[in-house]
Amino acid sequence: MIKNVSFLFFCLLTVLFCGCAASGLPVNFVEGTVVFEGQPLSDALISFIPKINGNGIPAIGKTDENGHFLLTSMQGGQPNQGAVAAEYIVVVTKNKDKPSRMEYSTGIDGKPMGVGIYESLVPEKYTLPTTSDLTVTVEKKKRNQFNFVLDKK
Repeated sequence: MIKNVSFLFFCLLTVLFCGCAASGLPVNFVEGTVVFEGQPLSDALISFIPKINGNGIPAIGKTDENGHFLLTSMQGGQPNQGAVAAEYIVVVTKNKDKPSRMEYSTGIDGKPMGVGIYESLVPEKYTLPTTSDLTVTVEKKKRNQFNFVLDKK
């Protein structure tokens, strides 16, 4: 469960990194679907994280009620529909709406502070770039279509 908090921090850094990226890299249309347990996975966050040796810029999307997503990336602080041509690790997250428990620690001011721990609704292996086995290559000047079927384990 702590990994979910770590992933949220990772997403924040990704967004900050995206805003600082150089503008002008061509983006390519990317869409797809996500299925889990035989059903479209709605309201899930899809993140394309560039592989370490890649040239990509992180891109994100959210699935609709049919499990369909469109990716958006940021360059120079501006949103662009699509992703830069590169190899990516794909991360899929969807959490329960309410925290399953709270963890408390002492804040800088010495007062107790709580952090909600949200239960993941998808297998944990898909929620972090270090454990996800989903990888794709976004190709130049192409309408890229990716369909993911998530396993229970």
